[in-house]
Amino acid sequence: MEGVVTALFLLVQLPVFRLCKRLAYILIEYMLLRQKAHIVNDASIGLLSRIPCRRPSGANFERSRSAMSRILSCHPDFSTDVVTMVDVTVDCLPSGNFLFHYNVHVAGDQLALPKPATPERTDYLWQNTCFEAFIGARDTTEYFELNLSPSTQWAAYAFEDYRQGMSNPDLVSPPRIETSMTANNFELLATVNLSGLPTLETGRLELGLAAVLEEKNGRKSLWALKHNLGNPDFHDRDCFIHKFETAEI
Repeated sequence: MEGVVTALFLLVQLPVFRLCKRLAYILIEYMLLRQKAHIVNDASIGLLSRIPCRRPSGANFERSRSAMSRILSCHPDFSTDVVTMVDVTVDCLPSGNFLFHYNVHVAGDQLALPKPATPERTDYLWQNTCFEAFIGARDTTEYFELNLSPSTQWAAYAFEDYRQGMSNPDLVSPPRIETSMTANNFELLATVNLSGLPTLETGRLELGLAAVLEEKNGRKSLWALKHNLGNPDFHDRDCFIHKFETAEI
């Protein structure tokens, strides 16, 4: 027995054995790093289908299987170091009800929010913190714009073509807007009944999402599903990149 122990002790002193042992450790570390990187990359996929949709306090929002989530990107000419990410979940329920859930990840209490107001139709909401949605009918130039303010004010516009032929369509009921604020998050949840709008009657639609985020120092960052080169333009149909059927969203 003593001879066996001595032989094993001599074996582990051999350079070749120590080299193989070190290579095994390196291989294990490499595999662990690969696994960690895969998890991080998988979590950053634009669809965010695995991120649960939290709801503002008191909001009645149950996410259906058809809900889709997206991460907005910040326009490089209107950047920020205060807002770290904006993700949006959209769901379409029976009777033409759309749910829009905007989730803003913000560093500290730096986001400027308009004061609460009567939930009524109001223009120029985009001059302050505002959340927007654009819905266009595929194969036509018509589209619909929705502005949602943390003040609970809202606006709705219909266009016959790019920024042309604007009208103020009647909605079945005013959007219901609820908000929630924590140290590092601001959330806006809006329920909007869009039934009866001609743009949506085709059922084959294109969706654009956007946000104007104002900071307390007056700086604004502009966020959207997609930005083309040049000045930011939320009305650009090339930026309505999510295509869906009303029964699919």
